[in-house]
Amino acid sequence: EVLQRAINNLKSASANFLNLNRLESGKLALTLSPTSLRTVALEAIMTLKPLAEAKEIQLRLESDLPETPPAPVRADPEALALVLNNLIGNAIKYTENGGSVTARISRPEKGRSRVLFTVSDTGIGIAPQDRERILSGFYRTEASKRVSKGFGVGLMLSKELLEKHGSRLEIESAPGKGSRFFFSLPLWAEAARA
Repeated sequence: EVLQRAINNLKSASANFLNLNRLESGKLALTLSPTSLRTVALEAIMTLKPLAEAKEIQLRLESDLPETPPAPVRADPEALALVLNNLIGNAIKYTENGGSVTARISRPEKGRSRVLFTVSDTGIGIAPQDRERILSGFYRTEASKRVSKGFGVGLMLSKELLEKHGSRLEIESAPGKGSRFFFSLPLWAEAARA
């Protein structure tokens, strides 16, 4: 189990560096298509479930959107999977044993033609002065260094991929109070009309 976790961490770090390199060199082209946010989120949760179970973290997906018909968003499925795996994986990594991580899909009141994706945790939290720095890459807070290993590129990659989708990664957090990462994507039908 420990070896498998180490292998998964190496795979994740390698994938992040390779994708970051492709993104920066302009070789990472997005293919936008109708994408089920729910399906991509469920796949991320199933992939990360063993990590959550090892820490006895309650991991769940909530949605206030009807399951049928599915409301696809305008996104590149591979890039979106990378973002969700990074956000949910970080939430698990930086949440203490016995905590909780909740992924949520909803429609914000404003801009009903968009879908909001949120990852909330009961983790260590982030100080206001560190929020922008962790998105700039290769930066980790002192608290995060004590909890888990990493290179500090996952959030930068997620931020840049979301910007290529015309979105923005937002953070609400405070030390010891957990974190909330969120972004929105346009519904496919609305984007096609526009």
